[in-house]
Amino acid sequence: MHRHLTPLLLIVLSLGTPVAIADPAADHVLPTLTVTAEKREGEARRVPASISVLDASQIEEADIDETARVFERAPNIHLTRTGPAASFATFATVRGITSSMGGSPALGFYVDDVYYPGLDIGLQDIERIEVLRGPQGTLYGRNTEAGVINVVTKRPGHVPEARAEAGYGTFDSATLAAMVNGPVAMDNVFARLSARYQHSEGYFETVEGDDEVGAWSRFDGRLGVRLTPTPDLDIDLSLDLQRYPSDHYVGFAPLTASDRRQYIDVDYLGETDKTATGSALRIEQQLDGMRLLSITAARDESFLTDIDADFTAVDLFRLRLEKDVRLYSQELRLLSDRADSPLRWLFGAYLFAEEDARDYRTRLNLGNMGTPLGIGHIRQRSTTDTLGTALFGETSYTFAERLTLTAGLRWDRQTKDFDYRQRADAFTGYVDISGNTDETFTAWLPKFSLSYAFDDDLLGYATVSRGFRSGGFNDNENLGTPYDSEFTTNYEIGLKSTWFDRRLQLDLALFQIDWTERQVEVLTPVGTAFYIENAGEARSRGVELEFFARPTPRLDLSGSVGYTDAELTDYIRAGIDLGGKQVVDAPEHTANLSATYHLDDGWSLNGRFRSVGRIFFDAANTVSQDSYQVIDAKLSHQGARYEIALWGRNLLDEEYVTRAAQGGGNAWYGMAGEPRTIGIEGVWYWD
Repeated sequence: MHRHLTPLLLIVLSLGTPVAIADPAADHVLPTLTVTAEKREGEARRVPASISVLDASQIEEADIDETARVFERAPNIHLTRTGPAASFATFATVRGITSSMGGSPALGFYVDDVYYPGLDIGLQDIERIEVLRGPQGTLYGRNTEAGVINVVTKRPGHVPEARAEAGYGTFDSATLAAMVNGPVAMDNVFARLSARYQHSEGYFETVEGDDEVGAWSRFDGRLGVRLTPTPDLDIDLSLDLQRYPSDHYVGFAPLTASDRRQYIDVDYLGETDKTATGSALRIEQQLDGMRLLSITAARDESFLTDIDADFTAVDLFRLRLEKDVRLYSQELRLLSDRADSPLRWLFGAYLFAEEDARDYRTRLNLGNMGTPLGIGHIRQRSTTDTLGTALFGETSYTFAERLTLTAGLRWDRQTKDFDYRQRADAFTGYVDISGNTDETFTAWLPKFSLSYAFDDDLLGYATVSRGFRSGGFNDNENLGTPYDSEFTTNYEIGLKSTWFDRRLQLDLALFQIDWTERQVEVLTPVGTAFYIENAGEARSRGVELEFFARPTPRLDLSGSVGYTDAELTDYIRAGIDLGGKQVVDAPEHTANLSATYHLDDGWSLNGRFRSVGRIFFDAANTVSQDSYQVIDAKLSHQGARYEIALWGRNLLDEEYVTRAAQGGGNAWYGMAGEPRTIGIEGVWYWD
């Protein structure tokens, strides 16, 4: 039914105004968006890369309050969630390039140029979100072989302002948020403080009728202080905190269940928790025709996950994981800053030290598995200390104000030292193994790009770039064994165009990615154990179309369509040739469409539609989820100092899963996505 309601929704949004492009003299052109994802300012429509941009107004309009919402707005990106935001196992897929629960991520996640080890966070007081698709290794280095999400927060400013927000919705979901900004000393010291608390009782229910399963809370806080001692010197200090407890961490039900949200049947409800703190010092000095930038950062992210790993009412497996990541980084950049020069260049150095400590505790009820051995325990503890260094540079030259050649190169080196210990009292008796090993991983990451401005409204480009995901050591099964870095090479051509005096913008990209030394996660028969190996190659190719339109001053339209064919080309597992199979957790298509109609007296109506294509959950492509579609809507009224809104998500209550895995008895289980939710929110402004 939703397939027929979607065009109807757009017709309703367009009532009262012509949908054709209006008089060019009318003042309703699309805004100019400046981005920094390529580590310098540039107009988004002039950047020769696949990049989606969400500005502050779009973020508020679509209620993008967490990372997961970003993945609903750009083509060929997909988020796999195994639980609430506190879960350590959230990972992303971009253009078919995906990671897994173990190992390093394939998508780099940055907030104000600082790398975050955890992907899933709350988003508040945001200026802009930039999504780059395809390898970004030259400028960003490790763990960006699929792309980069760059979040830019609002900076402290000299204008005093404040904001308060409150909301309530289905499943006793509540939101409280506040922000205050302004000068604090003299006329060159400013501060900005923001905080948000969210809570929900969760939408899962056990077969016994417990409807508070999956309850979660989330607190996000950020303090920024900005100093401008001279017109040429800018200093920013930021501190942030995330606190995400969840008493009950369950949600996996049989894929065959009629309603996976109400068929949770486990013997242990579990829990999950995340605490993260960060600090960053950013110093920018304007020189004669150049800028020098220093970014010093520290992060500490701790996770606790304790779950019933077999997903059944029979006591079989339980897994408890404690993970703590401490990261210290320093980046220096020197870049040209002459707007009238055809030559632009950037050189930089990056240094980081990371400690990743993990503690796996597996409890096995061997008696319930048909053996006389009783309760067994396996525990793996490990610490990976990584020291990384990188040098990078990129330069471009524009000929006759039309043809631009860009070349970049990065040298990346990481030395990893791995300490581990495993103890077990299951199966054949007591086991105690420990050891230490180390290895150095290096990579050369080039980029070449050619772009041509046919005129002010049409830009064509072609790019070849390389990305990599660092190698490492297995910290669960096959403890201590190494696996190599994997690499992706992206070939891309694209067009960026504007039409009708900048009332319409169309971006088109075609790509092919060759994926070598793939890091494959292999699950073992124990059910909770896994290891990573380098196995075979893959190829991903596809197309992306993204558009933004403002046909009249009252109507804003945006949307995208992405198609990806991500295929294993050389992979044999357990003697079975999996060549030609689709990559797991990589949807064959994504699509989204958003329309906002501004009525009289401050009223506006927003409708959003998104579609996610078929996803395979296993390498043999025997278990999958068909395409699903979701419709959201929002009715709001904005006054001089307030905004009140009524919103609804998944209005047709579409059922889908965000993650599937094998559990007890080798049956498949899935975690249901968010059902229909409805709520109301209010925002008040002071300045």
